Amino acid sequence: MKRMLNAQKTLEDKSGVRDLLNLLSEEIAAINKGDLDRVVDLFDQKSNLLQKLDSASLEIKAQLKLETKAAEDLRKSLKELNGLIQKDAQLLANMVEATHEIKSVIARIRKRHSLEGSYGFDGEKHPSSVLFSQQIDQSM
Repeated sequence: MKRMLNAQKTLEDKSGVRDLLNLLSEEIAAINKGDLDRVVDLFDQKSNLLQKLDSASLEIKAQLKLETKAAEDLRKSLKELNGLIQKDAQLLANMVEATHEIKSVIARIRKRHSLEGSYGFDGEKHPSSVLFSQQIDQSM
């Protein structure tokens, strides 16, 4: 039994499940704190751990077919990992959406204050005050 637990621990260590759980928890905490520099710093590490997990997928599948305590622990870890991945993905998607909204607001402000015309306090475009339309008196 002790050997199976050691084999399970080795599989989780080898596959990176535990490391990925810890990293995603850290990334979620960084996002919640607004520490985006830390999120960027974790990106390469997260990519490497995901590759490691992917390469161990056959071993993981084989382990999950067993009805052992080690397999049950692995199932719990993978379920927890799935939840963290979904939460992390949602937070990152929200960040992307917020970034797009900010980008569109900045583009709209730049356009409003560009040389395309002058605008009043209420945001309405004023008729061009520089180029008065010339009216020719044709009564003569």
